[in-house]
Order: sequence, then C-alpha cells, then structure tokens
Amino acid sequence: MRLLGERGQVSDSESSSAHQDATHSLVQVGEDLHFEFQLKRSVLSFEEYFRLVAERPAQHLRDAAQYLRDTFDHFGTYEVRQPRGLTRRFRLFDCEFAGGRDRLAGQEDVQNAIYRILGAFVRQGRPNKLILLHGPNGSAKSTCVAAIARGLEHYSTTDEGALYRFNWVFPSDTSSKGSIGFGRKAGDDRLESFAHLPQDLVDARLPDELRDHPMLLIPKSRRGKLMEQMLATSGVQAPPPDSLRFGELSHRNRMVFDALLTLYHGDFHAVLRHVQVERFFLSRRYRTGLIVVEPKLSVDARTQQITVDRSIEALPPALRTTALFRYSGELVDANRGIIEFSDLLKRPLESFKYLINTVELGRVGLENAILYLDEVFMGSSNDLHLQAFREIPDFPSFKGRLELVRVGYLLDYRAETEIYKQQIARRDLHVAPHAVELAALWAVLTRLQKPSSNGHPDIIRTPIDRLLALEKAELYADGAVPAGVEGEAAKLLRGAVERLAAEGDHSDEYEGYTGASPREVRVALLNAAEDPLRGFLSPLAVLKELEELIQMREIFPYLKRSPRPGGYDDASEALSQVRQWYFGRLQGDLWDAVGLFPPGQIGNMLQRYVDHVSHWTKGEQMRNPVTGDMEPASDELMEETEDLLDIEDHEAFRQDVMARIASWAMEHKDLAPDLDEIFAPERAKIAQALFEDRRRTLTEALEDTLLLLGDRPEQLLGRRREVAERTIESLTSRLGYSRASAEEAIAYYLKEQAD
Repeated sequence: MRLLGERGQVSDSESSSAHQDATHSLVQVGEDLHFEFQLKRSVLSFEEYFRLVAERPAQHLRDAAQYLRDTFDHFGTYEVRQPRGLTRRFRLFDCEFAGGRDRLAGQEDVQNAIYRILGAFVRQGRPNKLILLHGPNGSAKSTCVAAIARGLEHYSTTDEGALYRFNWVFPSDTSSKGSIGFGRKAGDDRLESFAHLPQDLVDARLPDELRDHPMLLIPKSRRGKLMEQMLATSGVQAPPPDSLRFGELSHRNRMVFDALLTLYHGDFHAVLRHVQVERFFLSRRYRTGLIVVEPKLSVDARTQQITVDRSIEALPPALRTTALFRYSGELVDANRGIIEFSDLLKRPLESFKYLINTVELGRVGLENAILYLDEVFMGSSNDLHLQAFREIPDFPSFKGRLELVRVGYLLDYRAETEIYKQQIARRDLHVAPHAVELAALWAVLTRLQKPSSNGHPDIIRTPIDRLLALEKAELYADGAVPAGVEGEAAKLLRGAVERLAAEGDHSDEYEGYTGASPREVRVALLNAAEDPLRGFLSPLAVLKELEELIQMREIFPYLKRSPRPGGYDDASEALSQVRQWYFGRLQGDLWDAVGLFPPGQIGNMLQRYVDHVSHWTKGEQMRNPVTGDMEPASDELMEETEDLLDIEDHEAFRQDVMARIASWAMEHKDLAPDLDEIFAPERAKIAQALFEDRRRTLTEALEDTLLLLGDRPEQLLGRRREVAERTIESLTSRLGYSRASAEEAIAYYLKEQAD
C-alpha cells in the first residue's frame, strides 16, 4: 500500500475508495432514474393508456386551454391588497417551484383577466381568440407569459399534469416478413402491443412532432360519445373539448392509420398494436409546447417530405411508397401548449392575417396538409402600436378575434420594489436599507396622474385636490391618508382609492400608461451598485443616478410632460418628494437604533389606546391593571395619545380607529390585528412628536457613533461609548445596515438636519 507521500498525493486505498463511492453514486442515479421512469409511466401501450383515461377522464381529456386553466388552479391562490382593493393572486406567478425565477411582481388584475378568458375558452369548447397583452415598454408583458410557461413546465412533471403523445412502432422479424410487411401475415392471431419491444427488435419508429392526442386514434364517429360517457361516469357533466370531439389526426398519422387499417383488413385492434403512447413534458428550452415567436415575415409552420430519409427504408413495404411529410415550425412546436407572438403588431399586417384565421378555426393550411392545432395563442404589443393598429380599416374584423388585456406599469411602490430586489440580488453586494425602495417610489411617482375630485363626497373633495403625488402613492400602497385628514374624511378617502385608480380606465392614457420604465430604473440601480467610491448599493448613489436619468429629456417622453401641481408629471419634483421620504425613514431608523425609548414603547402605547377606545365604543368597563377594579375607559389616556396626533374631533377619530381595525380583520381572517400596519401613519406621527423632545440627545448620540465608526474611536469613553456601540449593533444586526452604509447614513442625516 502506498501511503501519502508528496503534498497533494493520496494512498491507493483512498483512491480506490473514492472510485467506489463515485461508481456507487452513478449506479444510484441510474436506479433512481429508472424508478422515476417507471413511476411516471413514460411509455405505455394504447390499452394501458386507455385504462388511465377511463380511471381519470377529467385529467386526460383536456385541451390546451383547460390544461392551462388547471395549471392556474393547481398552484392555488391567496388574497392581496392593491390600489384597486383586495384581489386574488395566483401562486403560479410567484414561481416558488422555480426558486422565484420569472416571478411576476403585482399585476393581479392581469392574472385574473387571463384566467377569466381561459374560463371562457373552456366553456366555448376551444381557444378561439388570441390573448393580446398590451402596455408600455417594460410593463412585464413578457414576464407574465414567462411565469405561465414556468408553471406549465412544472405542472407537466406532476402526476396531475401528465401529458401523452404517441409514436408508430414497426417490429422486426427477418424470418417472416410477409406481404403486408409487418412481420405477420393477415389473419394471424393477434399479437401483444409492440409498445414495449426492445429497440433491437424494432425496425422503425415514427414519432409525431405535432404531438397528436392519443384519443384521436379512436374514430370520430365513436369518440365523442365514448368520452362523454367516461366524463359522466366520473361525475363531470361538461362535454369534452372540441379538439377531442371533432379534431382529426395529423395528415401523416391519418395516412399511416389508414394504411395499417387496410393492411389488417379493418382490424382496429391490430392497428393499435403499433401505437406506443409516450409521456412528454412541456419545455421552453427544448421547444416542446412552449414557444416564443419574434417578429418576422414567414408563416409559422412548414412541411418537409421525409420519404427519402434513410430511416424510411426500415418501414414496411406498404408505407415506403406513401409520401410522408415531417411538420416543423413554431405552430407545430407549440401544439398542446402555448405560443407567444412577441411584439405582434410590429409585423406587417399581411404577415399575420393568416394567424387570425388560424386562431379562429383551430387549423392552418399548408401546401401538403391541413394541421389541426390545439394551443393557446398569446401575443404582446406596445400601446403605441395598438393605437395605430386601431386606425386601420380591418381592425373591427381583427378585434373580434382578439382578447385585449392591459398590462400597465405598477402603481404600488411596494410591488415595484420586488422587481428590483430580484434583479440586483447578489451575494457579494450589500444593499443599504431604503436604496431599492426609493428608486421604486420615484418610478411610481412618475406614473401617477393628478386625481379629480369630481363626483366624490364634498368632505373629501379638498383633500383629493390637495393630494401630493407622494401622498397618493402612500394611499395606494398602505391606505395612509395625508396628515390632517381625520375621522369620516379619512374613512371616505380610503374608500375612494379604487375609484381614483380607475379614473383613466377608458382612456388610452390611463394611469400607468406612461412614466419611468422598470428597465430604466434597473439600469440606474445597477450603475449605482457599481459606484467606485462605495462597496455597497447606497441610497445616495441611487439618488444621484436618478438625477442623471432626469436629465435625459430628449430620450424619454415622460420627462417632457408639462408639470402639474403636487409633483405630478414632474420627475424632478417627484425626486424631491422621494428625498423627503428617505430622510423620514432614515430618521426613524436612527432614532430606533439609538434607543432613546424602550423597544416596543410606541406599540404598547397604541395597544393601550386601542383597548380603551374599544371599551369606550362599546360602553363597557375594563379592569384596572394596578388595582384590579372595573372602571370606564380612561378619557385622559385616550386624549393624551390624541393630543400627540393633533386630533381635533376625538369622537370621530375613535370611530375611525375601530372601523379600520374591522376592515383589516375582514381582509386578514384568523389573524390578530397588526396595529403597526393598521396605524403606520399614526405610529410615525407619535414617533415624530416624541422625537422633537429629544432631538438634541439623538444628535449627540449619532455624532458619537460617527466617531466610533470612523478613525477616532479613542475620543469616546464610558457611557457615550456604550451608547455608540449599542447604536452600531442595532443598525447592523437588526436594521440591515453594514458599518459602511451606517456611517454614510448617519453623516448624511446630520448634514441634512444641520442644513
């Protein structure tokens, strides 16, 4: 045995052990793969497949539209709040099964619109329209389809999402090739299926690139009634989809089927012996059922004769003289799935007129064949191209074959933040708190339109007219009303959010139609992340990049708009409002980190206030925690909190407090009220009021912290050093700062406060 000699060498026994481990791992991979292959029933005879269909007809008798709708249902839903109110979000678009890749941020209205359209397709029996997603550049149209594609890929790997196609198999039998050329003469006893024959016993195998549904092998005259009986037996009352009831085999499959039926003298079961049913999986990479078509001028399906192919020599004599064709192209590759025509309206009109007929009829005519298709057609278009398209004389005929789904820019800066966090995530890059949020907030502010108070109750008309862009963004994101709007007015203003968000729905220039694109903001963030003076993504670097972006007025149309009061249509004023927002958030972080008040003090204050208001509203007594006596709610305690909030109408405010808690509880069933979320504006206002009393103390503590973070820590001793060390610990371990980003944030705060 050779022991370890030179550095880096190993003994023979160690090398042998490593080889054995590697071999064992490879064997295990093979065994697992074989087990998975058998478990997923990847290859079946037609009889085996037919039993599967009979056991679960609702799963196997689906067209592409029903399959896609079931994919939405498979991942489930949950409720989220957006500017238009509480709505349903489909988990499919979270892409958790793919580690969050291609996750669609926001756009719940779009998700629900697509789901409703798919439901209509299912009721009609087939997808007979093209779903056209339209919106400004960078509004996530392609991301939406990409998320759907990822969901379909994953669903097709599950038991519930199993999909099957079929191949033709011709066995070899050199000793008895007879006149019909299949290894047996007509009239022989029936054989078992050839589906599971080893490869060395197979002369030829004809795959089907169109992936015809195996049930199409059953003659149409019997197929519909048979499928209806299967579905009814399983408790499904809906009829099977049109593609299965009335669909046809592809031209080549029909020729093979007819030739076999003739050679077997009408013996249908003998024909089915040659059918090998095979499971397939949807895949974008391998162009299986999931296709994206870029703008071009060619028809998206083609035929190519394959009878001269060398492999055809292995076919039985009866088929060698038949002209067989191979089908190819995007429409073929997408069959049984979805096809997306990216920037559809960039194509010349004549280049996609055929496509509209294809969608409506479910088939495409080629030189040598008519292909029956089963796929969901989707497309995307810029709003400007759609507006131009509406002006052509043929538009009315096109409109009847399109389902338009608007995909505007996001108006909730919290959802917008999710986009950038996904795109700049890097393990080696520290992202300072608020750096991404402030970029998202600015982007949303550039998209908001000045609201109209017309038609709203008189009590909120003035608050609406005075609503700043920043205040509207916070109203959309959190339901936070501006300072000074209280009681009934606050309640009505929150209730008006959905109407405010829908003001431009019937206009081409709707809210979210224009403004900063996420693509532009992402570039600004990436540039800020590469700032040579910093090793982290800094809010100050982001603000600088946004300033430079605003100077590009000749490039981006939204920067040329005439400014309106309140920061609307004014990118520069929007950035000023974002700076104020950032300063407020930073001030809260630093005050929290210094710890001038015990953790949870404001939360406890809010909780006590809500408890007293609740008992006051109901006219109930409450137990005094000190004496144990039952007493009325304390007016003194409630008024003390209300004075901090500058509340004038105490009774109206208390009623609003209970209404907001009730509204939150309805939206978050089975959860205890989160007072920090419900009363975020009040919490911030209380913090500001308490802060004013200790402003000087905070400044001194931050100056000391800056010394400790810098190059003069020896100047701090005793209690001052302890406070500075505790502040740094809170900022870095609890609030998400690094030492470098904390130092920059404190220096910026002290400078801005002094100015």
